[in-house]
Amino acid sequence: MRTLARFEFALGRRISWGFTGHRLKVAPHAFSDANAFYSKPDNALLLGYFPSKSRIIYTCLSHDVVVHETTHALIDGLRRRYTDPSSPDQAAFHEGFADVVALLSVFALPSVIELMLPGSGRKVDVGALTPEALRASMIFGLAHEVGDEMGSVRGQPLRRSLELEPSPDYLDLEEYQEPHRRGEILVAAMLTAFINIWVARLRALAEKRTEVDRARAVEEGKDIAETLLTSTIRAIDYAPPVDLEFGDYLSAFVTADREIRPGDERFSIRERVFRAFANYGIKPASSLQGGYWKPPKEEYDHSRTHFEPMQRDEDEVFHFIVENRDKLELDPEPFTRVTSVRPCMRVGPDGFVLRETVCEYVQMLETLASELPELDIRKPRGMPDDQKVTIYGGGILIFDEYGRVKFHIYSPIPREVLRRCSRSFTPSLAFA
Repeated sequence: MRTLARFEFALGRRISWGFTGHRLKVAPHAFSDANAFYSKPDNALLLGYFPSKSRIIYTCLSHDVVVHETTHALIDGLRRRYTDPSSPDQAAFHEGFADVVALLSVFALPSVIELMLPGSGRKVDVGALTPEALRASMIFGLAHEVGDEMGSVRGQPLRRSLELEPSPDYLDLEEYQEPHRRGEILVAAMLTAFINIWVARLRALAEKRTEVDRARAVEEGKDIAETLLTSTIRAIDYAPPVDLEFGDYLSAFVTADREIRPGDERFSIRERVFRAFANYGIKPASSLQGGYWKPPKEEYDHSRTHFEPMQRDEDEVFHFIVENRDKLELDPEPFTRVTSVRPCMRVGPDGFVLRETVCEYVQMLETLASELPELDIRKPRGMPDDQKVTIYGGGILIFDEYGRVKFHIYSPIPREVLRRCSRSFTPSLAFA
C-alpha cells in the first residue's frame, strides 16, 4: 500500500492495473521456493518462502522484494507494451526500474539510511563522507535490509548494481545485452546520482566544520531519496509508450522533474542525474540542452475538438489526433488507437499544483514473418514465414490545464517499415 500510495502521489491520480479487475491479489505464502513474482494471469503478487540454515525465510517480509514486485504490477498498468522486448533497453527497463524504486524506497527509511553513515555517535566526520565510503556503506546497509539468505531472490542483482563502477562502455558489451544485467546499468546510474547528491548536501551542511549532526544527515538522505523517487516515478508519464530507450527515460526524468520543480537549487537533482547517466553511457533522447523534451513547434488545430471531454474521452482525443496528424508527423496508414486518457493533479514541494492530462496512443501495422529480414528486423528462430507480426509505434500527448499541447513524445513506426509494409496494409485499419 505504501508503494501504491507513492505512485499515486507522484502521478497525481488513481492507477489502473494491467489486467481486468480493480484489485491486486497478494499471496504471501504462494509456494515453497526462493522466488517471488508478479503474475498477470493470476492478477497477483506471488511470494515464496524457503528454508535457510536456521529458519524459514519469507520473501513477503522483505521490504525490497515486496516493493520490487509491486512496481512490476504498477508499470504493467501504466505501460502495457513495456513487457515487449522490442529493444535491449526496453527488455531491461522493467527489472531496472523496479530495482530503482525498491532501493530508493528502502533508502527513504530513516533506520536504513542511518546504517550507511560512518561511526555511531551523534556527529559524523565530514572527512568520511565520500561517494566511495557511502557506496560501500550502502552495500552493507542493503545486506542488512535484505539479509544474506535473500541473495538468491533479489540481493545479488542489487549488490552488483551498487558495485558497478561508472563507465560509458557497458551498453555496448555483450554481457549487458541480457535484460537483467542491462537493467543494472540503469540502477547503478540512479544510485550514483543519489550518492553524489547526498554527499554534496552533507558537505554543504558542514560548511567549515569538521562534523555534521547525524540526525540531520539522516533526514537529508531520506528527503533526497523521496524526492528522487517521486521524480523517478513521475517520469513514466513523459516516456514513450513503446520502444523505450534509456535515453528516452532520461529526457522524461529531467522534463518531469522540471515541470513540478522549476527551481532545483537545493539538491541539483536534474544536473547530477544527467551527469551520472552520462557516466554510464546513457545520453538523452532530446537534443535540447539539459536533455529536456522539445515543446511543440507550432500551434495545433482545436477547431473541431473540445478540451473538457478530452480530459476523459478517448474518442475526443482520437479526433484531435486525426485533425492534427500532419502537425504531429503521424502517418495515416497504421491502425491508430488512443489507449488511455489520464487527468492528473500533481503537487510540488512548494504546494504548487500542476494540472495535466496525459493521453497515450499506439499505432499498429501488420506484416508477415517472412518480410521481417527485409525490414532489418531479426526474425525469431522457429517462427513460421506465414505468421502475422504486429509492428508498434506510439506516443504521449501531454496537455496543460488550458488544453494546449505541452509535449508530444513518440516512437514512430520507421518510414522504411511503412513503405515496405504497404503491400500488406489493410485499409480498414486506417484512421477513421
